[in-house]
Amino acid sequence: MNKKSVFFIAVSVFLITNVLYLPCNADDEIIPEPIVLEGVNDIDPLIDHVASARMVLLGEGSHGTLEFYEWRKEITKRLIENHGYDFVVVEGDWPAFSEINRYVKGIDEGDTDIEDLFDVFDRWPPWMWRNETVVNLVRWMRDYNSEKDADVGFYGLDVQNVAFSYGEVIEKIKNLEPDEMEEILSELEKFGVYVDDEMSYARDYIRNRISYRQPLLDARSAIEGSIIEKIDSVDALDLDRNMATLIYGEKSFRARVDRTIDNWNVRVEFMNETIETLLEHYGEESKGIVWAHNTHIGDARATSMAEEGRLNIGQLQRELLGEENVKLVGFGTGTGTVRAGYSWGGRGEVMDIPQPMQGSYEELFSRMEHEKMLYLFTEEKRTGKLMEPRGHRAIGVVYDPDREHLGNYVETVLPERYDAFIFFQTTQVIHEW
Repeated sequence: MNKKSVFFIAVSVFLITNVLYLPCNADDEIIPEPIVLEGVNDIDPLIDHVASARMVLLGEGSHGTLEFYEWRKEITKRLIENHGYDFVVVEGDWPAFSEINRYVKGIDEGDTDIEDLFDVFDRWPPWMWRNETVVNLVRWMRDYNSEKDADVGFYGLDVQNVAFSYGEVIEKIKNLEPDEMEEILSELEKFGVYVDDEMSYARDYIRNRISYRQPLLDARSAIEGSIIEKIDSVDALDLDRNMATLIYGEKSFRARVDRTIDNWNVRVEFMNETIETLLEHYGEESKGIVWAHNTHIGDARATSMAEEGRLNIGQLQRELLGEENVKLVGFGTGTGTVRAGYSWGGRGEVMDIPQPMQGSYEELFSRMEHEKMLYLFTEEKRTGKLMEPRGHRAIGVVYDPDREHLGNYVETVLPERYDAFIFFQTTQVIHEW
């Protein structure tokens, strides 16, 4: 062997041992050892960590991953059954979940078939709520309420189906006080022209400065003054939230052309108000569970969202109730499959999730040997390298795996964004039911 060969061998050995190997070891050393999870039955440490909170917010790294749904279902069941949680509220439209809520409470039973019940989820993307995991949770909650003589509710959190809420408000008012509310109905019906066409409302607003915000606020006041007290609490809650959907929906319509309004924050404000309303509805000692995307439940102040002036319910709930009374649980994945569309309203596709972006939290965790991991972020553990900002993957209902590096990672300080985080090395797609 000549001197030149010996030199290249020596250099190769040096690179392998000192450049390629050491950074991996160095990164492994900076990652705290997680709680290893074999399966969903190993969640006792998480339950112990969050069950004292008034609100537990359960996130998801995508809207189309089976494991996120299944684990949230089991966590939810444990919190309800063993720790007295009163309601579940999810990132879906309030009116769509109204009948689901009645079903789990055994109200207006009749010959309700659960398959027909879930036909209400016809707005895109249907797989978010019309899937086997949610159906099974609804069945379990109905049985639980019946067996325990309980009143645990299931509600929607979002403001996006304004037309549906409008129809519910008009029908309820006409059935109750058609004569006394004639003037209010007339004002509501002026806005009703636009509920299926927000762009027309936005154009008329910008051209003619026509806004129906005040008439909607007046209508809500009139309803609170003459109707709410005359109907049962379930109907009253429905009417209040549907009326609120119209008010926030009108603001959302204006956001199309008014740059002073951030449509994201309009949704967040409605979501937060809905949680407050439910806590008030169930009483001073009530406790609730939220299902929403990580971008909604992980404290926005620990992300680049804060620089954009964007809020989320994780932040607002912590500010409202105090951090000790709110627990935020994030979920993430390394690779696998997910259901999403390439465009809004497009066909739901089964997509492969690529390897995580270099330097991201997902890439960091994917180096570890464990398949399922739990991190509990107590105050004393909010130190070290995990506190350095990194990208954190967020897959929406619209997704392109080939371009995710351009916009699907949110700069995050993970231990401040969440109180706990569950990571799966590989996940699978959720199937529409």
